[in-house]
Amino acid sequence: MSGQPLKLFVNYRRADDPDFVQHMRTWFMIRYGRENVFMDFDTIPEFARFEDFIREKVRESDAIVAVIGHNWLKLLREKEHSERPDYVRIELEEALKHNKVIAPICIKGASVPPTEEVPSSLRPIFRRNVATLRDGRDILEDMQRILDSLETQLTNQGTSSIMPDAKPEVILPQRHATFDIWSAADRLSEAYEVGDWPTALGWITRLRESGAVVPDFFKLPEIEADILETLRAEEEIRRRREMAEYEYSFVRYMVRLRRPAEDIYAALESVWRIETGYDPDKLADKFAVPKPPPKPRRKFSDEVRSILGEPFEWVEVPEGSVVLEDATHYGGTTGGKYNVGRFAIARYPITNAQYQLFMEAHDGYGNPQWWEYSRYAIDWYQRKQSPEETAFPGDDLPRTNVSWYSAMAFCNWLSYKTDQNILLPAEHQWQRAAQGDYGLKYPWGDEFDGGRCNFMSSNPTSVTQFPDGASPYGVMDMCGNIWQWCLNEWGTDGLDITSNRPRAMRGGTWWVSNEEALRCTYRFGIFPNLRLDGGGFRIVLDF
Repeated sequence: MSGQPLKLFVNYRRADDPDFVQHMRTWFMIRYGRENVFMDFDTIPEFARFEDFIREKVRESDAIVAVIGHNWLKLLREKEHSERPDYVRIELEEALKHNKVIAPICIKGASVPPTEEVPSSLRPIFRRNVATLRDGRDILEDMQRILDSLETQLTNQGTSSIMPDAKPEVILPQRHATFDIWSAADRLSEAYEVGDWPTALGWITRLRESGAVVPDFFKLPEIEADILETLRAEEEIRRRREMAEYEYSFVRYMVRLRRPAEDIYAALESVWRIETGYDPDKLADKFAVPKPPPKPRRKFSDEVRSILGEPFEWVEVPEGSVVLEDATHYGGTTGGKYNVGRFAIARYPITNAQYQLFMEAHDGYGNPQWWEYSRYAIDWYQRKQSPEETAFPGDDLPRTNVSWYSAMAFCNWLSYKTDQNILLPAEHQWQRAAQGDYGLKYPWGDEFDGGRCNFMSSNPTSVTQFPDGASPYGVMDMCGNIWQWCLNEWGTDGLDITSNRPRAMRGGTWWVSNEEALRCTYRFGIFPNLRLDGGGFRIVLDF
């Protein structure tokens, strides 16, 4: 009998070897599907009570994997003396209450906690054989063994109807007395090209276990990291969609109650903070509230120009909408229509001379305050207290070789100096400034003109060199010259600045030879710690 896939709930403590648990989750997702493995949420729907939400997730699950790390008991005791709720304990007690199958797994040599030291409400968990999982050459086989045992337990407990007819099986390469690394590399490449992640990860493991000298150009660490990051990004997209759907249900409820339009639209905006533009019922146009007239213009440009000098000018971009293209083949999101509020964007990218002011200011680059928006940014700053040099000197050239973390620190510094809300542009803002109201392919029109931008060259050019390539709003260098950092995460479109997830980039660069990569809609993303000799940034002002 065919049934629905097994739903797994991963119970763990974030302070107890979270990276190893992330690898475990990856294999759970490979076996059962990304949508059927719940581990945690970075945020939860605004109207939901967290404890109620996780209890519901436990009840929806068929089995709970309880991860026991070296610090499990210590952290349990600390939580007992804390005023904050212990969600790990709440999840386990809820699972016991509803007679869920619980699979305790001690990881990386952790021991089973002594029964007398475990709260009485949790002791039933340890009255069964506890599995062990170590990090090493046999981890994949051990993981399969544990999951096979879990499924057997579910069948014995009378829940076999939830099991699929034919469970997906990770086929690991067989061990042979002789091992052909070149053949293995071909098999790995084939699996990687078609997105068969289980097989690709299996061949990576087999190559490492073979004992043979694997050439560096096989790039095993890079391929493995890319696969795991792709899986994590896809899972993050799914989780954000689930959160958005949950909160959108409250919007529908408000519509049924005929609440005021401004309240409904405000609730929609809460949904969009989770997933930009999510509106399956197309309620935005129906309940949009007329915007108040613009505030009297202030000399915003003068305030920034007094700090950075020329060339600088804010360009106002009116509210409107854009359509982001599907970038899932590059690890991005599916895109879609985005409503964009009024904002201002810098007419030019930040130049070498302007960034140098930040580097040399007594309260600039060296001030830890500008990096405190993220623990990852702080780590970057502590390792890079000597600022990175530009790839191409020249006062009026765009600043290159700058990380996303550093660009954000620059924004924080300039916001403080000018008392303005200065940020990097989100992708939808950047594209709106590049295309205007007409959905242009290039900032000047739908036909490519190499005389209007810097591409297929040997270096960047002055940010003022191509006025004929300006967008409908007069924004320059939106095509070629440099890739430009955006605020949002790549792969989720989220605006969480505290994470270390990849970030979107836009615009193309001086070395690009493919006209397609210079389109206003072309999407790209890299990790925030990376620096490109063809990458820089510009800034926006949120009103």
